[in-house]
Amino acid sequence: MSARHAISKTESWKANIEYHEKLLDSYDKLPHFNKESVDRVKSILRQLASRNKNGQLVDIGCGTGFMLRIARPFFKKIHGVDICRQALKHAGAGDGMSLWQCSGEHLCFSDNSVDAVAGFSVLHHLYDIEPTLREAYRILKPGGYVYFDDEPNGEYFEMIHKLSLQKDLPEIHANEVESIINVEQLLCERDGIEPELVRMAEFQKLVGGGFKKESIVAQLEKIGFIEVNLQFRWFLGQRALQQSGERNSIGIIEKYLLSMLPVTEPLFKYFWVTARKEESN
Repeated sequence: MSARHAISKTESWKANIEYHEKLLDSYDKLPHFNKESVDRVKSILRQLASRNKNGQLVDIGCGTGFMLRIARPFFKKIHGVDICRQALKHAGAGDGMSLWQCSGEHLCFSDNSVDAVAGFSVLHHLYDIEPTLREAYRILKPGGYVYFDDEPNGEYFEMIHKLSLQKDLPEIHANEVESIINVEQLLCERDGIEPELVRMAEFQKLVGGGFKKESIVAQLEKIGFIEVNLQFRWFLGQRALQQSGERNSIGIIEKYLLSMLPVTEPLFKYFWVTARKEESN
C-alpha cells in the first residue's frame, strides 16, 4: 500500500490550507528562502526564460509569492496558483502577474498555452504528484520546461532514520537527526501547529519518506517529458558550516560530494529538477 492511501485526498487538501495559513506570518522567513536559495532559483528561472523567449510562467503552489518575485524580471507574464486563499492575498499582484485559487491537479489554463511551469517546495505537500505533473505537461507549450525545487531526497531521509537508531552520534549528525525525526514537535513548539496536521500537510516527506531520484525521473519520462535533469543540493552538515562562519568550505565540500555521485546521494537533503516537453514534429 502506498503512503498516500493512509489519508484521503480531501484530508490532505484541507490540512495544507490550515497548515499554510498558520505559517503565513513567518513563511518568508523560513530557512528555505535564504540567499542561497534565492540565487539558485534566480539562475535557473533566468535560464528557462531565455530558452522560451521570456514568455509565460505558471508557479504552482505559489504561497506568499517567493518564486513569483524572483521570476518577475524574466517573464512577460507570471501566473501564481495556490489552494490557500490567504496565501494569495499575501502574494499580492502587479503588472504582468495574475493569481488564481486552484489546485495543481486542475490548473485553469488551456492546453499548450504557457512556456514554463515551476514550483518551490510543493510536490511533497501533494496527495499524489502524478496528476499535477500531467497538468504541467498539458498546459506547457511544446518545448516548454517544468521546474521543481526544494524537494526532499528519499535516500537522505532513509539514511537519517538509520542514524537515529545509533547512540553517541557526533553533534552535527545528532542535530540533523533531531530536526528530521522530531520536526512535528519542533513546529508545534515554535508555531503552535499540531503534529498530526504537520504530517498530513507534508505527507510525502514525513510519512512517505521523500522522493527517490529514479522514481521522479521515471514519472516525468512516463508522462512524456524529456531531458530530465535532477540535481542534488544541501549536504549533511552544511547548516553547521554556515552557522560557524565556514562558508568558504561549503563550495569545496559540495563540489567534492557531487563528484562522488551516486555514492554520496544519501548525503544530500534536497534536489531540484527540470524537464522539457518534447516539441511537435
